[in-house]
Amino acid sequence: MSKFIDKLVIYMMGLDMTGLDISREWIYVALVIGGVAFGHFGYILNHGDLHPHKGVIYYAGADGNKITLAHHENATDVTYSKVMQFIESDTTDKIPFQKEKFTCGDHAELVQNNAENAGIRCAWVSIDFECGGNGHACNAFNTTDRGLVFIDCTNGDAHVDMQIGQWYAPTPLDPNADYTIEPLGVVKNYEIYW
Repeated sequence: MSKFIDKLVIYMMGLDMTGLDISREWIYVALVIGGVAFGHFGYILNHGDLHPHKGVIYYAGADGNKITLAHHENATDVTYSKVMQFIESDTTDKIPFQKEKFTCGDHAELVQNNAENAGIRCAWVSIDFECGGNGHACNAFNTTDRGLVFIDCTNGDAHVDMQIGQWYAPTPLDPNADYTIEPLGVVKNYEIYW
């Protein structure tokens, strides 16, 4: 597999094992033995920060560090219009996706951190697909006028109609966009972390 597996942050029984010289085969076994499929995430609340994980496996960005979500008490749910204003002004979508440098998890982390810093409540969302694979990450906003809205800023700003059993097919927010985003797969499950 890719170097991403080498950068996966693993905490087993509270022990940080990222500095140990362990084989990829051992990591795969740990994923199977732990009953955790790669791409599934959970969370833990730690003094205002959120680290998506499932069991003892933490999701990491391309740099190998745990995804860390900001949590600001002053961040609130806002209107759809304010979310769109924020997304339009946020430049996270301009950062190119590169497996070794900046992944979908990094994009969703940065959007979430920027939104919370701007006073807008934002979630990090993990998505699993029926075909398996590494899954995906995006963001969610609980708007005061339109309810839950999913936004994906990995390859340009896009809206996602998130439904289990349906294709994950981001639609560019800009109707004049000169790009399309290919569907990533059929959504098996998704988890939202506020």
